[in-house]
Amino acid sequence: MLNTELITKFRHFRRFKQSRGLRPANEALSMARLSVGVITYATPTFRKPVTNPVSKDGFLWVEDINECGLRLVGYADDLNRHIEHTGWFGHVEYQEDLYRGVVLQLAGKDGQVRFVPGYEDAWNSGSYFVGITAKHWCVCIDGDHDAERAECALRADNMAMLTAHDENEYCENWDRAQAARTALAEAQELTVQCVAIFRAVSALLTDSAPYGRIKCTIIDGLFNSASDMVIERDSKRCEAFGLIDEHKPAKSHKLYSAWVEGYGSI
Repeated sequence: MLNTELITKFRHFRRFKQSRGLRPANEALSMARLSVGVITYATPTFRKPVTNPVSKDGFLWVEDINECGLRLVGYADDLNRHIEHTGWFGHVEYQEDLYRGVVLQLAGKDGQVRFVPGYEDAWNSGSYFVGITAKHWCVCIDGDHDAERAECALRADNMAMLTAHDENEYCENWDRAQAARTALAEAQELTVQCVAIFRAVSALLTDSAPYGRIKCTIIDGLFNSASDMVIERDSKRCEAFGLIDEHKPAKSHKLYSAWVEGYGSI
């Protein structure tokens, strides 16, 4: 039987961006196991429990908005006519991981309507990243809410755009690292094949059988194959080292973890 709570918490810790990138799976799983039975999202009073991580930008991952005193007003692109798209792709090349801005509403206070910007969690349907501090909110004190709602929609769309941009940078770096590692692995395999060919040629040269047309043709064919493989191997190495020299970030860079994960994925 699947442990749905463990799966949900694993997804949360896996995707939550402490340093703008995927948390390693083994670390996310360990954190998820420790947090089973512990509230890891906002309480109904919209306070942040000490166990609930908040990003450096002040965004909170919320699994169920109803338990946070929030309600969904609508998507940002439905609430502001100047937004002419339905979200931002976190992985542009494959058109995946759609981040779409949303406007939520917090319970009113002193007659004020408080709109809260956020965006959908691309990997967890029905969950959201929400701006939890007052600086993110749009507060309306009169009867006309349209202007504040539209402004909040713009903020939500901007939040989604920035997150998608960071995610796309991460994915691009991950893909480059994987491409470099794949090219090096293919170069190594070509080297192994070349060695096998040279051993076969050596065996033919030391064979006591007389040199005839067939034997010479076989040796020439093997040498030509080995020569082509060496050229292809060197091309693969140049491709890999070019990617490494141009794109591998320093250890202190925020995308270094993406490179490490992508390079070790095969």
